[in-house]
Amino acid sequence: MTADRFLVCGLALLLAAAWLLDRPSPRAARILTALAAAALAAALIVRWTLSGHPPVFGTYEMDLAETLVLLVVGLWILRRARPGALRWPVGVALLTLAHALLMDSRITPLTISEVSLWIDLHAALAWLAWAFLFLALGLAFRQDEADQALALRLLGYGFFAQTAMGMVGAYYGTLIWATGWSWDPVQTLGLMSWLLIGMAVHFRLFFGVSLYRQRWFLAVCLLAFVLAAKLIMFLPQGQSFHVFELGAMLPEGP
Repeated sequence: MTADRFLVCGLALLLAAAWLLDRPSPRAARILTALAAAALAAALIVRWTLSGHPPVFGTYEMDLAETLVLLVVGLWILRRARPGALRWPVGVALLTLAHALLMDSRITPLTISEVSLWIDLHAALAWLAWAFLFLALGLAFRQDEADQALALRLLGYGFFAQTAMGMVGAYYGTLIWATGWSWDPVQTLGLMSWLLIGMAVHFRLFFGVSLYRQRWFLAVCLLAFVLAAKLIMFLPQGQSFHVFELGAMLPEGP
């Protein structure tokens, strides 16, 4: 087992302990979650130093970066929440780390099309959208008025981040491929998710349909978002210009 996989397993153990302690001891859960986030941030900084580029390339790196942003945003947003509220983002983080264990963790040089600050911004907006949307979904399942209000605000933040992410991606696409849209499978799923989330916000603001009543609809919205983000490596070569890491799930070498 490589050092990267030991790291992911260690982080998962910390987060599993935090998940178990969140109801009986929220303070201990927050401390363990913060420790996991700090360790993950340090690991990503080391990886950044070794690779010479930020963690924007490859599903493994994206899994770790999304986990870090989700934990940091979750700790801040839910700092005064009731016991048990941290279980949702920690649970999502555990699933994301489990997904990372399936990926090849070896450092891969950037392709020419990836060497751009626009790509860095595109990735950072994707991480923020991931954090805001998942936190909104978790709160949407709570009937408390304060939780519902916070869920709506986070859903708006996530929708804005996803919109900006798409706009940056489309702009960069025009620079590289002379087109901002090509009905790429990832683009199509992302558009579907964006439209569905926009509908949920619209229903809440203009028709008064609570997010609690829409909670399963929101789950479908995020399912499309997750499919766009995590099933890239299953697409055949040439089916999507988002497929940069062919063989991402192959066993690692020595």
